[in-house]
Amino acid sequence: MAIKKFELKKAYEDLQLGEKTYRLDLSDAAMQKYVQIPKLLEDFEKNNKKIDAYSATEEQVSERFNQQQQMMKQLIETCLGEEAYDSLFEECGGSHLPLLPVFDYLSGVILQHMNELGLVENEQLKKLKRKVK
Repeated sequence: MAIKKFELKKAYEDLQLGEKTYRLDLSDAAMQKYVQIPKLLEDFEKNNKKIDAYSATEEQVSERFNQQQQMMKQLIETCLGEEAYDSLFEECGGSHLPLLPVFDYLSGVILQHMNELGLVENEQLKKLKRKVK
C-alpha cells in the first residue's frame, strides 16, 4: 500500500519590504480579522470616484490623497501590524504611491484566501481584484 504524502504550508507569508521583514498572518484567527477588508475596498471604490485634476479644487485633491492614504494605512496595519504603515511611509520618503504594489498584493492575497474559505464569492473576488489594480 502506498503512503500518501502531503506538503503542509505555513499559515503565513514573510514579506521583505524595504529594510524590514513583515509577516502576513493567514491563520484562521487572522482571516476573521480580515473580514472587513472586502467591504473596505468596496466602500472606498464607491465613495472615491476619480477626480479631474484640471477642474478639482486643491481641497478636493487633498481630500482624495487623505482618503487613499487612510485606506492604505488601515489595510496595511490590519495585515502587517500597528506602525507598519508609518514605518513604510517614512521609508518611501513620505509618499504612499510607492506602497500601491504592496497594497495590491495584500488585497489580492487576502481576497483569494477569503474566497477559498467561502467568505467571498468568485464574482465578488473578480470585481474587487479589478478595482484594486
